Amino acid sequence: MEAKESENSSSSYETYSISEEEEVLIDFDVIDFFIATRIPAETYRFKWNVNLFCKLSTNKELYSPYICELNQFSCRLKLVKYENGFGLFHVYQTRKKEATIPQAIEYQVSIVDRLGRARIKWAVSFSITDDYECCKIGEYRSNSWKTFPSDVVDLHCCLKVIKTPVTEKQLVNTEYSFEYPARQKLSEDLKFMYENSLNADCTLEIGTERIRVNSSILAARSPVFKKILHHDTEKNTFHSVPIEGVQLPTLKRLLMFLYTGRIEEVAVDLTLEEVSELYSAAIKYEVNDLRKMCIATLLSMVSVDNVTSVLMLANLHEDQDLKLAIANFIRLNYDIIVGSDTWRSFMDNESKMAYQILSFCAHKLNLNTGV
Repeated sequence: MEAKESENSSSSYETYSISEEEEVLIDFDVIDFFIATRIPAETYRFKWNVNLFCKLSTNKELYSPYICELNQFSCRLKLVKYENGFGLFHVYQTRKKEATIPQAIEYQVSIVDRLGRARIKWAVSFSITDDYECCKIGEYRSNSWKTFPSDVVDLHCCLKVIKTPVTEKQLVNTEYSFEYPARQKLSEDLKFMYENSLNADCTLEIGTERIRVNSSILAARSPVFKKILHHDTEKNTFHSVPIEGVQLPTLKRLLMFLYTGRIEEVAVDLTLEEVSELYSAAIKYEVNDLRKMCIATLLSMVSVDNVTSVLMLANLHEDQDLKLAIANFIRLNYDIIVGSDTWRSFMDNESKMAYQILSFCAHKLNLNTGV
């Protein structure tokens, strides 16, 4: 019966062809994932030596060890001695029908003489259909055994096991796309550049220490370093810049960040004092992305005992972002903090700042209660 298209069908199909002469530009939308089909395969290369072959009795069968053993599949070779030659066979066995059973087997076999010359070559393929089968790879028969005067048969074999095709969804790898460049590799390369002073044209002096750096990187990453390192490019002179107000470990962390965009140590490896010093250095050299990272780390480390120290740090640098975050922390933990000895001492020494925080907490409380 001829199929008829439903009158209510909302689907429509259109088929067209494009001639080679036409220039066509097709604009596809950005895809979310791929569907890819691949054919897994495993290759086994081995050599089978049979010594004193002529002394074997006619129709003698020799079996190799198992070459390939999967969950439900195994295979090996069988060599049969004839009166005037021999035959090579592929023997396989499956235990159940599963997707893990190979779809096909391919063999390439070369039989060489004692001088290493290939005398016989066979290339065959088999489909796996039954539970057990013995398939002929090749046979050699001759009225003369002069082909193998050393009475040694050397088989050089290559077995390729072709498995069931696999279709799977693959996410778009944005890590190596043009839109998302390989930042990790870039960071590692720049770290190597910093640690080995590659193309260094400037020296930072801090105490008795000298650190050779690339002025272009520092100038690109820090507006303050850009001003410090600004010079007449025509002179092409080597700079020496004294660094003050920053501890050596802090400076090294700052430089590592300017080169690589990251800090080597994780937050748990740094003390509150070390993070505070790095935060101050980020502000001093106007490295805003590092400043934000330090704020996030400080907030993760803040506690009832150190909250006033972080608050004074924020006030020292007039950082409203950090100050507001600390004020909210105090508001959310008001009873515990305001009743602590640390806060009482803070009120005695920093009464103006303490009053500002208490006013902020009271204002937020009034907003929440509708007073």
